[in-house]
Amino acid sequence: MRRISLLAVLLLSASIGFGQTALATITGTISDATGAVVANAPVSVKNLDNGQVYTAASSDTGNFTVSQLPIGDYDLTVKVAGFKTYSHTKFHLAAAQTMREDVSLQVGQNTESVTVSAESSLLKTESSELVSNTTLSELNNLPVLQVGATNDGVRDLFSASKLQPGVQYANSGAFSAVVSTVINGTPTNTLQTRLDGATMNPTSTRLGGATMETQPSVDAIQEIAIQTSSFAAEFGTSGGAMVNLVTKSGTNQFHGSLYDYAVNEVLNAGTPYTILPGSPDEHVRNPVKQHDYGFTFGGPVRIPKVYDGTNKTFFFFSFEQFRVNTINNTLPATVPIAAYRTGDFSNLITAENRLLTTAAGVYTDPLGRTIPSGTIFNPADFQTVGSTIVRNAFVGNKIPLTSFDPVAAKILALVPNPQGPNANQVGSNYLAGFDQGRGQIAAIDMN
Repeated sequence: MRRISLLAVLLLSASIGFGQTALATITGTISDATGAVVANAPVSVKNLDNGQVYTAASSDTGNFTVSQLPIGDYDLTVKVAGFKTYSHTKFHLAAAQTMREDVSLQVGQNTESVTVSAESSLLKTESSELVSNTTLSELNNLPVLQVGATNDGVRDLFSASKLQPGVQYANSGAFSAVVSTVINGTPTNTLQTRLDGATMNPTSTRLGGATMETQPSVDAIQEIAIQTSSFAAEFGTSGGAMVNLVTKSGTNQFHGSLYDYAVNEVLNAGTPYTILPGSPDEHVRNPVKQHDYGFTFGGPVRIPKVYDGTNKTFFFFSFEQFRVNTINNTLPATVPIAAYRTGDFSNLITAENRLLTTAAGVYTDPLGRTIPSGTIFNPADFQTVGSTIVRNAFVGNKIPLTSFDPVAAKILALVPNPQGPNANQVGSNYLAGFDQGRGQIAAIDMN
């Protein structure tokens, strides 16, 4: 439960409009067929998922830039009087991508069009950064179910970094997901991670696993961009790399998913060279039953006869929970035995079977009495010898129930009874196994 309980967090993420970083940019030059630049040419970029339209215009030098574009599929249109309409349809923009789109207009009517349907170029001409993008569909095909040394737990989306050259990534630790990431030879964990623009790096080396333990659900992630070299100045707070996580947002269509990553020993192969007693044909299968399940749902905010959020307001909800029935044991502890709970400490005298001693020998109190080890004194029964108060022991070393403080008695009732293999002992008599438990992650995005 220790490790998984750390994962039991609620991540609430709200954004108005598209205030996320790791957004994309389109830039380019608009010219005519002779190569002369076209100034003040209107540029329209439409998000095909939510209908949002972004506009810009070319400068006197023919250059244009449309920035702050959320990742997704787009159409780009340039419509100038005296030229055919230029249209680049259904291309994808990735997180932190800067796409070059040089537009060459052809003389003609606006009713005519020149349509380009090619995907955006993978060649980066606007920057020298090295960046790799991983989408949800790719994460679903990766072995990312590995938090901690035993490779159990919710899916670790940071495992995507293993696909990148120059990256060494490991998560280990018996009770916590301790992350170790080395990128291009830089010191361990000298990278920055941002979730929709918010820094989520741990603030102390003691929180080495905090980044992983507060991560959103894998199914709530739309894309991961890992920049390992020559990234822009806005990411200057990072050392080895910048990891940008972009969560999903709602669209004009209702979409959702339902999943369960289940593990059960009946589906696993038997351990080699192990045979169950009395069954020569059956190899040992270690018992394990775990489920990493959840769902996502998103779409436009629509209230019949009240509000239609198409092209304006969207929602997205994600829930994930990990459950496992693995039983773990704690270290032995000591709790009161039944006799002690009623105030009967008489067996302490016989169990100790010795007298209190000092360096000078057997100790005697001011009244000349020896004191058996384990003696409990009555604070309300005492004598005064000169200026010294000498307390008397409880009779039979038993504390009457009438002497119990009412508050202490209620607290004592909450202390568990001895259990485990040493339940009959006075000390180290409590060993409590516990279910490794469950962890859950929820994310809400309104935009």
